[in-house]
Amino acid sequence: MKLQQPLIFALSLFLAVFGSSMLMAKGSELKFSSVVVSVNQTGSNEGILTVSVRDVDVPVTVNGDTEIEESGEEIDLGGISAGDFVKVNAFFSDAGELVANEIAVLDERSEQFRFQGAITATDTAADLSVITLMGVEISLNSSTEITRRGNGDGNSVLPTDLVVGDEVNVRGGIADGVLLAARIHVGNREQGIIELEGVISETTDTGFAINIEGGGSSTVIVDDNTFVSGEIIVGAFVEVEGQLNAELSVIAFEVVIDVDGDGDGDDDNHRGKRGKGNSHGNANDNDNGGNDNDSIEVGAEITLASDTTDVNGKAETKYKEENGEVEQEVEVEIEHAVAGTIFTLTVSFAEQSVEFGTMTADDLGSAEAKFKIGDSNPDRDLSTLLPDGLDVRDITAVQILADGSVILEGNF
Repeated sequence: MKLQQPLIFALSLFLAVFGSSMLMAKGSELKFSSVVVSVNQTGSNEGILTVSVRDVDVPVTVNGDTEIEESGEEIDLGGISAGDFVKVNAFFSDAGELVANEIAVLDERSEQFRFQGAITATDTAADLSVITLMGVEISLNSSTEITRRGNGDGNSVLPTDLVVGDEVNVRGGIADGVLLAARIHVGNREQGIIELEGVISETTDTGFAINIEGGGSSTVIVDDNTFVSGEIIVGAFVEVEGQLNAELSVIAFEVVIDVDGDGDGDDDNHRGKRGKGNSHGNANDNDNGGNDNDSIEVGAEITLASDTTDVNGKAETKYKEENGEVEQEVEVEIEHAVAGTIFTLTVSFAEQSVEFGTMTADDLGSAEAKFKIGDSNPDRDLSTLLPDGLDVRDITAVQILADGSVILEGNF
């Protein structure tokens, strides 16, 4: 697929939210989809492929071992152009470079986009409004649904209500070279970006270096916004969730240290990555060695907080497309509650709120509920709970109530 230059930046933003809002690292491997910014070819199948990941230009090294294909046919690096939408399997080399194992040129999403960013300009006309994000113009018409996260007012937001500086999440389609928004949510949504695990090889003033399980290494930056469980020391096994910066260092959102030495930090802190299936055993790897050739996996996790009690919790969503099939999950956990307390779970989809049922705290004050498509328990079957036309990526907030009062809440 060869797109015109004005669409390149829009689709690079679409990647950040939809195609690879979570870069999954299994061992030393990272998988993500992105838009090609530039190709610097130094040989028949060697050079640097620069892609846009969450508005950061990331260089990916291509060498003689990199397999490149389009529509099932092998091609060389010269067959890729700026604007192509690609899926990349890569790893960190000992030199800290991101090296591609496999690259697939995709075209099935050429007529869709989904991205987020801050509005930099607005232009309202009689029948058609335009907002600008990162230099890209997005058109709105009378069919565009506009909602504001957390205001409970439904589709009450008008195009004229959108102002410069608003953070928006936009979905839409491309027709005749025009990007037309089908739905706009106003407000921020936190999403995980990359997960790594391995052994700390060095500590620094700004964080530490990690030898990634399976080979390679990476630099991890820890700042005041990083949640850290355990002590960061050389030799400790660690699990990291964060985001790549322009230098390919990982800015950590969460660092979980393996305290008990079992090679898994999940059981040492409940805020870890329990249940995500990408811990030390790489439970998500298929029989093909982890190379899921036709898959997209998106996830988000939030903390559920209370201003008045010691009760806390978390909510997590997962959306996966693989070989034409879609899997969706929602998981909610509560801790430090009074045993026997019955909680009601309410999930918001912008203007809509859906009651997902109840949870009862056990003798330890914990409660957990997991929902998925086709669950054998009809009360946990997501297909009966999701509003028409929406999926778990559209969840904007979660509330936990007891006796009609909100105990915990959090926003995606």
